[in-house]
Amino acid sequence: MAPKKATSSKKGPKLNKAQKAKLQQEDEERRLREEEEVRVQAEKEEQERLERERKEKELEILELRDLDRREDELNELRHLLEDNHTAVTKWKTDAEEKVKWEKYMQSDDTPDPTVQQDVNRYISLWRDDPEINIALVLKQCKVALQLIEELEVLLREATNPQESLKYQEAIINLQELVHAKHILTTEDALKRANANIDTETGNMQTVVKDDNITLCLWANLKKNPRFKGLTFEEVGHGFELPKQLAVSGIAVRILHTRYDHLSLLARMTHLRIHTPSHRSLMGGEEIPCRYSCT
Repeated sequence: MAPKKATSSKKGPKLNKAQKAKLQQEDEERRLREEEEVRVQAEKEEQERLERERKEKELEILELRDLDRREDELNELRHLLEDNHTAVTKWKTDAEEKVKWEKYMQSDDTPDPTVQQDVNRYISLWRDDPEINIALVLKQCKVALQLIEELEVLLREATNPQESLKYQEAIINLQELVHAKHILTTEDALKRANANIDTETGNMQTVVKDDNITLCLWANLKKNPRFKGLTFEEVGHGFELPKQLAVSGIAVRILHTRYDHLSLLARMTHLRIHTPSHRSLMGGEEIPCRYSCT
């Protein structure tokens, strides 16, 4: 018969009633603490949720108020812009009517800048005009410069590319024509150089000016090798002449304009730009330029 397996078990000391009661009390207290912690945590989370909802509600109310405020401001701005647009439109209309009325009262031949045919006819007639008296030509140039200013205003306001090109071409043609008229009057003055000879130097010198230009013209008639330069005292412009040119048959022109005739030409390099100083306005033949143009 096999021997019985030995078993060993260690049992703790047997608890008495007081100890068991104490353990039960501790378990109950731990359970109550845990329940209290859970309750406190739940209350805290509920308070946080309520606080978030309160803040979200306040933010929503503020956003609605801000939206209403911005809507009011936009409406006010819209009304202001509409009033300004109406005022600007009325101002432009009044200004255009005033210009038309002034043009009508002047009773001159200045064309309507908005009518391309009138502008082209004006340019063509002036190009063929044989007038070379410098005083009369400067008056014609003044009218042309006023027309250029009106075309530049139309160019800035144009939204149609074809209209823009039409105004640009008209401005360039007028600018070139004004410059060409200056050249022709200069040529005429040089042809009559003996009428403006300076008694001290024996050379031709003259100054012509108006509201738009100052033209200083000098021709070397005496060919004095000791001549070094000249200052046109009445306008404060002058030049120095190298010795090799002092004995040459040359002329010097100083042209000072009080208007900008270069900026648009610089921006319009894609358009064909003629050189009017080398082409006669009378028949189209080439004209050699025998004087210095500054």
